[in-house]
Amino acid sequence: METAKNCRNCGAERFGDYCQVCGQKYDEDRDYSLKALAGEGISEFTSLDSRVWNTLKLLLTKPGLLTLEYWQGKRVKYVKPLRLYLIIATAYFFIGSSTFVDLETIFGVLAQDGGQSGANIDRVLTQIGETRGLTSEQVVEKTNSIFQTIFKLINPAFALIFAFIMKLFFRKNKEYYFEHLIFALHYFAFEQLFAMVWGTTLLLFKDVLLLSTVSVIVGIIYLQLSGKRAYQIRGKRATLKLLIAWSINYGIRLLSVAISMVIAFLIVARG
Repeated sequence: METAKNCRNCGAERFGDYCQVCGQKYDEDRDYSLKALAGEGISEFTSLDSRVWNTLKLLLTKPGLLTLEYWQGKRVKYVKPLRLYLIIATAYFFIGSSTFVDLETIFGVLAQDGGQSGANIDRVLTQIGETRGLTSEQVVEKTNSIFQTIFKLINPAFALIFAFIMKLFFRKNKEYYFEHLIFALHYFAFEQLFAMVWGTTLLLFKDVLLLSTVSVIVGIIYLQLSGKRAYQIRGKRATLKLLIAWSINYGIRLLSVAISMVIAFLIVARG
């Protein structure tokens, strides 16, 4: 078979087994038998499996090192940051309400506590139910469905905002916003992985306060460890800056939850 002198994909001059411009493998002599195709599939899967394992191992056991490796150009053996985030975020939301505290759980806990917050929530539910001809349970169900939809839509913005916050605090360490975005994507990938375990535990114990506290503590500790390792910083000043960055980020997210809840209530109330 005649061998082409140029890459069939981009037309660049041919050197070696792979195009030096686009990276496509030259396949003039490629074996299209079922055995060869099966072998190629296994090879691709093994390669992907290896990258996933390498990525998760660093993400979970050595906070910040995955980001540092990416910044230093060591990227081939890891899943790309955006792809990692999208895969985990998709799994996180695909599981649904079992992965984070939904409004049904929050309202139930507040009602059981018997405090002023619980009484206010119960009064609002009753008023909306009477207006719309629904029971309180139906109001909660509809509100929760809308809330979850809103929250899923705005969730990707949190990583973008957090990257901006990190740039404000650590612009001397990393000049470009994109670099801070890589760190933010890795941080949120870990956080959502933890949230899936957190959500499963929630289903078993139904202790929102305890699990929220654990989530906050884990988030703070992970940011401290990952931030110091990735940005190569240390000392009390670094600890304080990371804590402030986390607090601002957490406050924005709590505010977003509250606003999403109000919007969901208004949509249900006005039908």
